[in-house]
Amino acid sequence: MRSEPSPVCLVIPGMWDSPTRYGTLIRRLEAAGRTAVTMALTPASGVPSLERLVPQVTAQLGLLHDLFGSQGRPIEVVGFSMGALVALAAIEDRPGWVRTLVSVGTPHGGTWAALLWPTPCGRDFLPRSAFSRRHARVPEGTRIGSVASRRDHIIWPWRSALHPQAEVTRVVEHGFHPKLPLLLPVQDALIEVLELLAVPKDQGR
Repeated sequence: MRSEPSPVCLVIPGMWDSPTRYGTLIRRLEAAGRTAVTMALTPASGVPSLERLVPQVTAQLGLLHDLFGSQGRPIEVVGFSMGALVALAAIEDRPGWVRTLVSVGTPHGGTWAALLWPTPCGRDFLPRSAFSRRHARVPEGTRIGSVASRRDHIIWPWRSALHPQAEVTRVVEHGFHPKLPLLLPVQDALIEVLELLAVPKDQGR
């Protein structure tokens, strides 16, 4: 049982994605003792650069901080694919606001599949892109975990989905990228990662 105030978890969808897909995950996060909300990234078309989406997440984090920060409730973020990349960039602008970021199927190291969509967004997904180099580090005060699939058909190579600073990682065997955050075993993994990262470092895991 938690002795601290219950967390507030923001779920951020990915490219060509919608918050309407995340009802089951939201309910499961709430059953695990969280207040869970989601948001839309607009547009999520895979065309504009990721930098254009960052202010949307920054604004949402500001709203959550204003609503819940005075209550001492920690903010967690779960980002699917593009959603976690944008979230990581937004967190840089507000150090100390987000306790935990868990990425799911996110190409932190880039993906060669991005060669198939020659848009500003696609270029941001390439390995060693300017965006990924600019936002590679996790800000102080935020802990990160990653959930990756060995069979993800969009993340090439799949290990790119494991952030190099991730304290907790889980690897699943499901492959169809758009369905990853909807699959119950993946949701089990990300909730487990959230719980482990909620334990203070000095208490161990």
